[in-house]
Order: sequence, then C-alpha cells, then structure tokens
Amino acid sequence: MKAAHVVVLILFLAALIVLWWCYLHRHMVSRVVRKFPAGIVIHHTVTPPVLNGKSVDVAMIDAMHAHRGFAIKDHDGRVYHIGYHYLIQQDGTVLTGRPEHLPGAHTKDHPDMLGIALVGNFQRSSNGGFRGPLTPPHAQLLAAERLTRALLAKYGLPARCVYLHRDLRQTACPGDGFPRDDFFRAITVRH
Repeated sequence: MKAAHVVVLILFLAALIVLWWCYLHRHMVSRVVRKFPAGIVIHHTVTPPVLNGKSVDVAMIDAMHAHRGFAIKDHDGRVYHIGYHYLIQQDGTVLTGRPEHLPGAHTKDHPDMLGIALVGNFQRSSNGGFRGPLTPPHAQLLAAERLTRALLAKYGLPARCVYLHRDLRQTACPGDGFPRDDFFRAITVRH
C-alpha cells in the first residue's frame, strides 16, 4: 500500500470518527436542553366531585385510567395510570398525579404537555346539575390559575402555551361551563 493511500485512509477514518462524535454529542446535547413541557392542557374529569361517598382523588382517577389502558413506568419502577400531572379538587386542593418528567396521557398526540384536570363535569348538557356544579367553584378555579401560572414560570412558557382540551381535540372538555375568558385573563395578567 502506498503512503498516499495510507494518508487518505487515515484522513477518512479520522473524518468518520469526528462525524460520529458530533452525532453523539449533538444527540446528547439535544436531550439535555430539550424543552419540556411544550405546553399545558386544562381538562375536567367528567365525574361528579364525589363517587360512592368518596371524594374523587388521584387513586380513583388512576384506577379509571388503568381500565382505559394508560400506563407508564417511572425510573424507580413505579407504574402510573393517571394520565394527568395534576388533579384539582373542588375545594382547591391540588393533588399530584403523574410526575412532570413523564409524558402525559391526557390529550392524544400531545404527550409533551402537562395535564391539569379539575374534578367535576362542567358540560351543561351532560351534567344537568346532577353531577356537581356546572362551573368550577371559586376555590378550584383560583387553584387552577395559581398552578398554571407557577408551571408557566417554572418552565419559562408564555401563556399562549396553555390550551383547553377542546382547543387540541374534538371534545367539549373542560365543558361549556368552564370560564375560558376569565381563566386566560387571570393567567395572562398575573403571569
């Protein structure tokens, strides 16, 4: 083999090594700086606030979502079925569902968004006043506004990255009784 061929072979191999290193480095960097979440989606649970004499909570929604086939395993081995990251009860209590670092299972084609669900059914046609209040109680709505503002600040997201479920899918969620304008005004003005 001639010296010129050896030099060309060495340069070719060096170029491959540099390209391989750049690919790996770019891949690792993109994973580190990947912006999560891409947004926040607001839902309602479509349940009354109390089922079988018990307040609707994370365990209850987790069981419901298990029946729907939602499941994800965290790095510690714990399995979550609840698709929402947060659940807000009608008294304003904020409960943690699926951890924020895990993809959501609350809006089809949008697992990169955090899901916040308000307990209740705020769709007048399906509630009829028999499944709890037709609009979120004041304490629940305030808790949703505070949580949303805190998550926007935590992830450096603008208020335009907050959606109602119906903005992204063909659904009524979170219901026609959800005060859309007041909610968005509150998270925009105070953010």
